[in-house]
Amino acid sequence: MGQRLQESLLTQEAIVARLAGDEFAILLNRLFNPEMASQQAEYITKLFTQPFDIAARKVFVTTSIGITLSSNSFENVEDLLHQADRAMFAAKYKHQNWIELFQPLESDYNLAHLELENELWEAIKLNQLELYYQPIMDLSEHKIVEVEALIRWQHPRLGLLQPDEFLALAEATGLIIPLDQWMFQAACHQLKAWQTAGHTVRLAFNFSILTLRHALTEGIIKETLTDLALSPSDLTLELTERATLEDLISVRPILDELQGLGIKLSLDDFGSGQSSLKHLELLNLDFIKIDRFFIAQIGQNSKAEFIISTLIDLAEQFNLTVVAEGVETEAQLAFLQAKKCRYAQGLLFSKAVPAHELLAQLGGK
Repeated sequence: MGQRLQESLLTQEAIVARLAGDEFAILLNRLFNPEMASQQAEYITKLFTQPFDIAARKVFVTTSIGITLSSNSFENVEDLLHQADRAMFAAKYKHQNWIELFQPLESDYNLAHLELENELWEAIKLNQLELYYQPIMDLSEHKIVEVEALIRWQHPRLGLLQPDEFLALAEATGLIIPLDQWMFQAACHQLKAWQTAGHTVRLAFNFSILTLRHALTEGIIKETLTDLALSPSDLTLELTERATLEDLISVRPILDELQGLGIKLSLDDFGSGQSSLKHLELLNLDFIKIDRFFIAQIGQNSKAEFIISTLIDLAEQFNLTVVAEGVETEAQLAFLQAKKCRYAQGLLFSKAVPAHELLAQLGGK
């Protein structure tokens, strides 16, 4: 890719650099307006519609391009790269082969958005993020078998923020990648501490599609497992059913790699989307988590109960383990046990709690 970029820009005053992973930067001189920059970006995008011939195969790639224009107002190159990077992540978030021009943030809303983005970046660097853990219960043995790691942000000004208050921002700006990577490493260290203390428990974690696509993610996972001497079979990667089939197809190679290591694969919010059966066909799943929407209607809606029963029977045919999400009442628990649902999590057992509180539930001190 670097060679193709260089060859396409030989006639111009340009510098092409590979920054990291699959990210390249192009510095172009004598572009006097956004239209000229966009035209150059469109040319590059079109250039990469042509496949690469590798090992007698044709390999296609897509591009996401972020553009920023420099001026004398820039005090350092880091500001320029940061703006281009933000525009690139916005392009990647919107669509394949997308081009995004960095827009200065002038409105009060956008300035507040930028401030929160900068604070989130600082939070990752300054360790202001915290992990909470919600237990997943084995209903036949009445014990905790797995914990799901969930992120919280201890904001110095706004207090403890829940995931829905900042994860969308992290996703849109690309900060979800270092956030996910931090969460994985921190959760694995905690899992190792519990196991060293004699507790047999597994760990479920979440990654966004952007994180799975990132070139360094697989290496970070392997290195963390090796450094901590953790068994990959003690980990479950949870994917949300709200991810599009196209997204899941794009990360299928990395999912296959992780499952090859021994990491389990779970589909969250099962039944909430329109492609549940296609997900079962596409992914080599180990678990499905029935969406809390259906669980909440147990005892109130016979159709929802029928759907839950059908999903449990379907999972058995596919040799999948079922986890019921959002269990809050004894009646819901009794129904699930009668239907032979294997695992469950929800407020009936415990809310998500800090590590030291979860340790008490595991029987530790």
